[in-house]
Amino acid sequence: MEEEPEKREELCLQYVIHHAAYDAKQCKDRGKRMTARALLEACEKILFGFVMEGPPDLSCDDYVASVCSGLNVVHPYDVVFVEQVLYGCCRYTKLLSILMSKLFKCKAAFTRAADRFLYTVLGYLILIRLEEITFPNLCLLILSQHAQKVLPFVEFIFNTSYLRNHCKAEWLKIYDVEFVDDLISRIGMWTSEAANLERRVAEKVFIKDLRTGRKTTPRPFKLSVCPRPKPQPKKEESILFKARPMPKFKDPPTVVQRAMESVSLENRKREADFYADPNYQPFRLRSLERPTNIDEIRDKVERQRASENAYIPAQSIHFPEPASIEVKLNASAVLREHALYLRQVDADKQRVQALETELRDEASFKSWQEEERAKFEMGQSLENRFRRDCVAGIAQAIQDARNTVDIEFAFEREEKKFDPNSTADHGLLAEMSITELRKRLELVKEAFEGQHESRRVKIFAVKKERRESLIKKSLYVKKIREVARTEQISKRETKRRSRPSTAVTID
Repeated sequence: MEEEPEKREELCLQYVIHHAAYDAKQCKDRGKRMTARALLEACEKILFGFVMEGPPDLSCDDYVASVCSGLNVVHPYDVVFVEQVLYGCCRYTKLLSILMSKLFKCKAAFTRAADRFLYTVLGYLILIRLEEITFPNLCLLILSQHAQKVLPFVEFIFNTSYLRNHCKAEWLKIYDVEFVDDLISRIGMWTSEAANLERRVAEKVFIKDLRTGRKTTPRPFKLSVCPRPKPQPKKEESILFKARPMPKFKDPPTVVQRAMESVSLENRKREADFYADPNYQPFRLRSLERPTNIDEIRDKVERQRASENAYIPAQSIHFPEPASIEVKLNASAVLREHALYLRQVDADKQRVQALETELRDEASFKSWQEEERAKFEMGQSLENRFRRDCVAGIAQAIQDARNTVDIEFAFEREEKKFDPNSTADHGLLAEMSITELRKRLELVKEAFEGQHESRRVKIFAVKKERRESLIKKSLYVKKIREVARTEQISKRETKRRSRPSTAVTID
């Protein structure tokens, strides 16, 4: 029974020693920096998570701070590197997206879409931050990855002809000419180093072993040597159950302890009576009774800080109201617009009537009907064009054949003398001479002119009636336009009044 407490104390001491060693190891690991491969993989995972799964209202720094511990990014330098890479990739998103699209287009047979975020991180480091991280550190990052994966990327991004022929035109739509030219020229400064890096990566891909020409030497098996003997199983020692010792009872207080407790109670009572005296209560401080303006100063400082941190939104440019210029329409435009309004009114009436009587809405059916009608009209237009081409071809062939026949018979005609007062002597009852024909044509012409004059009077009356109808329709269209403009202005004013204030105060 006396040896048991000593054994427990020894076990507790060993536990404390092991726990201290574990904490020391954790602190030591927390101070280590990540390898190039692990750091690049962490950047790739963080960029993927922020783009694909990150909430839209979360900043880059907050997202990095929330996921760094899960990815074992604990060293301050590594955390700063990851934050800078994520912020740069988000800032130059358009630049890097154009680079990625051209890379996958030119190197489609050698790249995978799953490596897009890895190429995005490397593209940002090469195009924007290469002078800061230096080329040897970039080589460490690239050589830490799979050689077959990064070889097409290195061949593409360090080739200035690829950048000028494929990326420059798209970059110039977004950035200035000086920025794009400086970007490509800075890449061209690393031509020799890039060629050496490309050669090293290509050796890993295409050449297995360049260091020595060693060959595999077969060695015979050592069959005469006995294998290592198996360890004998340890015998389990039986542990006997031992009861705990009986607890010791607490000794009663001694005479000295009782006297000290009574003195303590008396002192407490005396102190409570002293502070209960109204002459000494309430306890007041002279410094608090002095006049002070600390509240005014505090309010002034708080207002000043609030004004400094208040968000002042940018004032929108006030555009002048457009001048009310009357649009002059011709007759066809007025008729088209009037017919359009009438069709819309009829359609609304039919829709309301169908909704009241049949309790159904024809909006989806009407949209489907319009689509089918458009498809049918397109097919009809194509068929009519094909038919017109066929008819034009046939007419051209007939015209060519007729010209050929006229040319053949032109040589067989004979010139005859012509008498305008004689007939053709074909034996027909309706034969007449040219003179009689001309006289009859004059009579027909006079009759046609009379008919033409009467028709002109009728047309003038019809035009007058149409003009009056057109004036009525134009007034109707103008009235509808004024009503629509009034409704639009009222909606805009209502929306502007209901818009909440965008001023935000940052505490």
